[in-house]
Amino acid sequence: MPNLNIVIADLSGEKHNLRLLDNIEIERLLPNIIRLLELANDPSEYLLFYGTRVLEDTQTLDSAGITDGTELQLKHQASAALPPEHPPSKTRKDYYVAKAHAGYPAFIIYLLDISGSMGQSLGNKTRIQVVEAALKSALKTLVSRSLRGNIVSPRYKIAMFTYSDKVNDVYNGIKTIDEIIQIGIPNISATRTTNTFGAFTKARELLRKELPKLQRGISGSEDNTYPAPLVCHLTDGEYTKKYGDPEPIAKEIMSMSVPDGHVLIENIYISDTLVTSPIDIKTWSGFSSDTLFPENLYARKLLSMSSNAPSSYCALMNKREYGIVPGSVMLYPGISDGLVNLAFQMAISTPRDERS
Repeated sequence: MPNLNIVIADLSGEKHNLRLLDNIEIERLLPNIIRLLELANDPSEYLLFYGTRVLEDTQTLDSAGITDGTELQLKHQASAALPPEHPPSKTRKDYYVAKAHAGYPAFIIYLLDISGSMGQSLGNKTRIQVVEAALKSALKTLVSRSLRGNIVSPRYKIAMFTYSDKVNDVYNGIKTIDEIIQIGIPNISATRTTNTFGAFTKARELLRKELPKLQRGISGSEDNTYPAPLVCHLTDGEYTKKYGDPEPIAKEIMSMSVPDGHVLIENIYISDTLVTSPIDIKTWSGFSSDTLFPENLYARKLLSMSSNAPSSYCALMNKREYGIVPGSVMLYPGISDGLVNLAFQMAISTPRDERS
């Protein structure tokens, strides 16, 4: 096999010429490059880019289209998750269109507040009981959306963290929807304080690890592209200040992206002072970025920590006869079991591919 002269640009921008064999697999190539450039001890922290495309560890140089003089870039995983040069607008229709299927599953992270106040009543149930019921309903919907005949396709990936003073990884990492059927829904009980900062930190860590694997695809494409991940956060009160402010971490998460769009954050806020008049869950269009919460300062913070609702999500909600409009803010008032259920249904409204 002939030798190739490959140009590698490292994080400092310095370019290095490497003589490589044509049939060396990327799996072997990447660790060798990192060692040669003395960038890190752990090759898994870095990604090799050819233009905007991440080179897979199963590809050969030939299959990746790498020829003599090809210029590649070596990027740390954290830098790979920075937002694109032109972020999507609030309602732009060519983002958030990738369809979830077994080969390109949607990824949802749940952050559930189980602090002591979640034991208080909401209607004729406790807040925890309302959340459990809505969560079970949402996961049942995911199962039905994943059925192919009698087989549940791994069309969705789920991670779940509950938090009070400590953050608990419910499923011990990420599980596919077919695995969750076997595991079941955890029993949730209310405990102590509210470490919202710790919960969002866990979500950020998980996204930093997973996002580099989700970079395949083309913006605006429905097929062969990973759907943008979503973080669904439910709380009933302000964070405990000794743990830290979660807003900067939430903003960082929302700046992360895949070709389908930025990572979405949805907040469900159970509060008696969030709205001053009744809401009809079928006609309510959602909060806007200009919505004021004169009696609830924490609601203003959660509003700034929430994404704008994509058109594709709203289209599915409209089919379910909800009135949520594109561009509305994904902050939902958990003042009734119906609104909590609406919010959980919104979180699972990723487009899906009917074929797989």
